[in-house]
Amino acid sequence: MSKREEMYKFYMRKVERFAEAGNVALRPYQRIAIQGVVNSVRYKRGMNIVWLFPRQSGKDEALAILALYMMVLFKDEGAEIVFFNPTFKPQTETSMRRLETRLDSNILTLGKWKRRSGISSKSTMHSAPI
Repeated sequence: MSKREEMYKFYMRKVERFAEAGNVALRPYQRIAIQGVVNSVRYKRGMNIVWLFPRQSGKDEALAILALYMMVLFKDEGAEIVFFNPTFKPQTETSMRRLETRLDSNILTLGKWKRRSGISSKSTMHSAPI
């Protein structure tokens, strides 16, 4: 196994390790919320999950890490992730900025994406380990 494959497996084993690859330390409640969604998707449970986070508690950060982790985890599936926010300004803009910041800071995604239009991004990750 190559060093690149080892690094990929190490960071993808746990969502908190993945976050650390982008210099983000998840709070315990963020990790639990993200892992709940990941498990529902990974094991095809189809659960409806609602996150209730107080204001200024890292909700956008957690959503960005979740989206990023899912994009890398399922990069071979060709799936899409859709987010809905109550308003474009400031909520959607904030969410997009946060996601772009995480895409640019995580060693597994750095340089592997591009903005597709004003409110969407496209991953250019390939099936080989990143």
